[in-house]
Amino acid sequence: MSGYNRREDEDVRMVSTEAPILFKKACELFILELTIRSWLHAEENKWQTLQKNHIAAEITRTDIFDFLVDIVSRDEVAALGGTVAHLELMTRLRSLRNTRENSSREDRRK
Repeated sequence: MSGYNRREDEDVRMVSTEAPILFKKACELFILELTIRSWLHAEENKWQTLQKNHIAAEITRTDIFDFLVDIVSRDEVAALGGTVAHLELMTRLRSLRNTRENSSREDRRK
C-alpha cells in the first residue's frame, strides 16, 4: 500500500519474539483438547476411527467450543441426532454473548 505509515496507525502493535511461541503452544493445547474429547465421543459410540462428525458433536456438546458452532453444518448436527433448533439456539447465545462483550469494551473505552 503506497502512502501507508505503520507508525500512524493506532491499531498496529509490535509483537514480541515470545508471543508466537505462546500462540503455538496454545494452538497445540486447543487441538489436543478437542481431539481427546472427540475421541472419547467416538469410543462411546464404538467407533475406532475419529471422524468429522465426532468433532462436530463435541463442538455442539461442549460450552468451551461454542465459538466454533458456526462451522458445524446443520446436516452434521442432524446426523448426530441433534436438532437444527439446538444449533440455532447455540448461535443466538453466542451472538448475544458477543454483543455484551462488545458493549462492555466500548464502556471501558469511554
